[in-house]
Amino acid sequence: MRRSLAALAEALARREDPEAARRTIEARLPDQELREAILNQMVEDIVAAHQINPASWETTLVSSGFTLNVGRVWMFSPARWRKWNFPILIDQRLLDGETQRLLEQDGLLQCESGSLFNARWVCVPPERYRELFPRIREAHRAIIPDAARQHKRTPYYIHHSPGVPRYLRLALGRDVPDPAYAAPAPARSQGSQRLLPRQQESQWG
Repeated sequence: MRRSLAALAEALARREDPEAARRTIEARLPDQELREAILNQMVEDIVAAHQINPASWETTLVSSGFTLNVGRVWMFSPARWRKWNFPILIDQRLLDGETQRLLEQDGLLQCESGSLFNARWVCVPPERYRELFPRIREAHRAIIPDAARQHKRTPYYIHHSPGVPRYLRLALGRDVPDPAYAAPAPARSQGSQRLLPRQQESQWG
């Protein structure tokens, strides 16, 4: 019992810690340019969902990466889930024919979401993100409003990792909201000033 309680306490502390988020995310996405592109897109998704329903989303830090849930669906997940590598939710009606054929040919178009009409996951390996995401960007953005309106509060709120938005603020120098059900982040005296790599080394030891 003591061991399980200690493990739970450690897991909860890890969720809060931007350093834990940094280590996990940078191990998953070691290329800085690619990482920043992916993280900036994640922030765009968070902001879009937050504007519609500020309690609709949550970020979960896992050993294989991290995920953004909106409503009750994975929206954007730079993580590996069994055979799925980096699932991104899209409205499949908005794919052009050439893109759909490419995704099907490469085995990247995965199963449909039972939670949203016409929603389907595309698995985009990180090394193909720059090639493929521009092709699916609009189909991805279009699915966010429906997901954000599914519930008054995402059912996955208990899994929210506050350390992920905190890391995003430090790494990108952007204003990233906290979900409405979460405690606000500590105030920062100098705003969301981005940390350059050398500053990050100092910030994170």
